[in-house]
Amino acid sequence: MNIISINHIYKLFFIFLAVLIIGIPIDRLPYFFLFLISFAIIILSKLKKKIQFNKIILVSTFTIIVKFLIPNISIQEGHNLIVLNQHSKDFYKDNLPDEVYKYVENNFEIYYSKSNCSESISYCWKYFDPNNELSNSGFSNDIYAFSSKWTFKEKKYSRILNNINFKNLKTAKIETINNLDFNFFFPKTYDVSRENIPF
Repeated sequence: MNIISINHIYKLFFIFLAVLIIGIPIDRLPYFFLFLISFAIIILSKLKKKIQFNKIILVSTFTIIVKFLIPNISIQEGHNLIVLNQHSKDFYKDNLPDEVYKYVENNFEIYYSKSNCSESISYCWKYFDPNNELSNSGFSNDIYAFSSKWTFKEKKYSRILNNINFKNLKTAKIETINNLDFNFFFPKTYDVSRENIPF
């Protein structure tokens, strides 16, 4: 085996160690930048022919043990969008706690009283039906929406987070918003549109 292929193996090993120490999935910006910097250093560095693996393994093992000993909060989050109308009210009533359903129902009263869009038009929120999935859309009629955020731990609802910090629908990062079923477009003040769907 020549020196070039050995160096490649060493570098792959160090990249693997970096990922293990940073932790996966790498889905937060600081961790992503840390991985990019580590990756660049490993790829651009010239490795010595004699590497003291015992010291590297000792330091890496110590770092990984410390990482796993530090308490890490895991929050099982269930999320989804809520479009309450004549087609969907039973779906939400059956799946949401009573107090949550009543809160949503009260908040939707303003839409019902002021909206002019017709339930016969597919891009009106009144047309939405959780049991009538559009073709080529990823929406499912589960109360908790699917999230592509993966983890080694078992997900009970949508995803597992270590903190919850959002201000609006955009920062909540609910992926189901991109499904065709929620492609409402009525630029009236009191209509549900993609930008203001309750969640």
